[in-house]
Amino acid sequence: MASDNDFDLKSVEAEKVALASQGIGAIIQSLSYGDTSSDGSSIVGDDQFLFISGGSNYWNEQISGHHRISDEDFESSLSTLSDIKNECAARSIAFSLVVIPEKDLVYPDKSPNCRGITLGERPVHQLQAAFPDTLYPLPELRAATGDALLYHKRDSHFNFFGGLIIFNSIAAILRIEPLEYDSTPSMHAPWQDDLAVKWEKYPTIRRTLCPEYDELVIKSGTPLTGHHMKLTAKFPTNNDCAVIYGDSYAWNPDAGLSRFLTRRFKTVHFIWSRRIDWDLITELGPTALIVESAERFLIGGLFRA
Repeated sequence: MASDNDFDLKSVEAEKVALASQGIGAIIQSLSYGDTSSDGSSIVGDDQFLFISGGSNYWNEQISGHHRISDEDFESSLSTLSDIKNECAARSIAFSLVVIPEKDLVYPDKSPNCRGITLGERPVHQLQAAFPDTLYPLPELRAATGDALLYHKRDSHFNFFGGLIIFNSIAAILRIEPLEYDSTPSMHAPWQDDLAVKWEKYPTIRRTLCPEYDELVIKSGTPLTGHHMKLTAKFPTNNDCAVIYGDSYAWNPDAGLSRFLTRRFKTVHFIWSRRIDWDLITELGPTALIVESAERFLIGGLFRA
């Protein structure tokens, strides 16, 4: 995969120097391996990579294989997944379930959460064993770590290049054309990193998928309470519609999966939830339905009230 290495690999260090000259970023630059934020939610790894602290969602216990989805939540999730798959088949809607690998698993050598432990069978493997259609593109991401930075150093989310790889994994399931780096326009834009902000507030420059779409909030809400956003794309010539239920990895303005979907679907609806509203699906008439979850959230079951 082609990559603008001068920006995506080297600019982080150049950015730190530039910020330091302005008296900004001193706290982040002074952090050492293993330091944690005051609220305990973020931890420093090698090369000043920041990670979600192991206590979040029992993440340390998940990594080591010592914490699994409860039997009740697991059986409920499988039942709901079966219903979704069958309903999509009956409606001729292409369906994909994608679990986003945690940053630690893509860069285990840099994460304190992975230091000195044996990676165990995690909830995602529990889900894959029972529902083989589960897409978990960790091998694809790991294979590309030498080509480009795939997750932001100071943020828990994947960047433009990681999003491109994950989208193409979904595209293969949906049987739509994959995206090529050279024909997927992007720009550089400031954004607040969700882990760095635990220490110090300043924007970082990141590669952002060009917003060649119009964005409209249909229903305002908080995470997992049904926030509904409609994206009307300017690029595709088709009239296809995709609906994606998920979390911030689908929503993020710089490289969220909903943004990548606008390169292949004329209309994209993102709903910050994983409870499918079939009346809404009937109204929207999508050709594709995607359910997305961050890996660490699986511990409470894939579908929650």
